[in-house]
Amino acid sequence: MNAAARKRALSARDSPRTIAIPIDALGLEHISVVAAPPALITRLNGDHLGMTGDAVVRALCEMRAHPRYREHVIARGKYRAAPPEAIIAYLREVPEAAAEEEDDELDGSLLRAAGFATPAANQGGRKAGAK
Repeated sequence: MNAAARKRALSARDSPRTIAIPIDALGLEHISVVAAPPALITRLNGDHLGMTGDAVVRALCEMRAHPRYREHVIARGKYRAAPPEAIIAYLREVPEAAAEEEDDELDGSLLRAAGFATPAANQGGRKAGAK
């Protein structure tokens, strides 16, 4: 290879240009890209557990107040995070916390189907059956 060809090859390799090739053009019919799950769940990646950012923050604050799950929550200023396994375990143990969300992300029938006892319908601080 002469010096001119070597110079062109080196300049092409260091070029900032990117060539995009559609996946369909590769002829691969079934491609699945699997990413590793995050080690910590924060308000920014709560969708990994199917939760909104506000629901994650609420769950993390409740976990921090719970004596059993306090050690799993990392809190530094406004930053709060916990391992996904700890959040799932907390929500399974305390399903009332998930069911009492304002926007009703978790349906009571879903909790019953999963085998959890749903909290009694306690509207306005009255006991069930009271008028």
